[in-house]
Amino acid sequence: MYFNASNLPRTKNEYVCWLDVMGTSSIMLKSLNTVANFICKLHIAALEVKGHNQAYSDLTLYPMLDGLHITSCKQNILINYLKEIFIKVATEFINETNPQHRFIIKAAVAYGPVIHGNSITTQVSPELGNSDYKKTLLFGMPIIQAYDSEKEAPPFGIFIHESARSFAPNEENVIPHIWFAWADQTMATNLKSKLLEQYDWYKKHSHTQRYQPDRIESHLKMAEEYFTL
Repeated sequence: MYFNASNLPRTKNEYVCWLDVMGTSSIMLKSLNTVANFICKLHIAALEVKGHNQAYSDLTLYPMLDGLHITSCKQNILINYLKEIFIKVATEFINETNPQHRFIIKAAVAYGPVIHGNSITTQVSPELGNSDYKKTLLFGMPIIQAYDSEKEAPPFGIFIHESARSFAPNEENVIPHIWFAWADQTMATNLKSKLLEQYDWYKKHSHTQRYQPDRIESHLKMAEEYFTL
């Protein structure tokens, strides 16, 4: 096995987002069909939103089991893309009447140096350089920062890691708040109402949903605060 990291291209500063479905571990242990439905709907939303707007062509998606990493050189492109996905999934959540068929997403955004696997050449690795497998690889600190800080995001919320609050490309401003408010007034009001309804149901079914009461209370408080911003 040959791999020469010294021949990798220079890193490039980009925004990295981790976006996923909440609670997939617990859901996976209860029902394969349910978790597959939730996860695949998120991936479908990500593909549909990217496909209908040429502005999103420069985004790179790295799908994983219950979510995906999204990279972008442009802050506004990533933010607009996330807004569209959140609106799409939140609208389905609001319109769904069965609590067991609702799912919640959240995200975190970081900023910093990354290397895309697609840039691996045969000088780095003959095997990877000649394989499409390299397109699935992504390296860099903001990947971990986004993934680890996603737990700080409220239900249907977007958390901004300190790296994206401290640094930005020359032509852009930093994102100033830890929570990015993506919803307009009408969406925020409707979604908050449905989340309160959903979390009331979670409280009554915490054992069967494998959702710890203390986590329910914490997430509920975060959602109430987030959608009152």
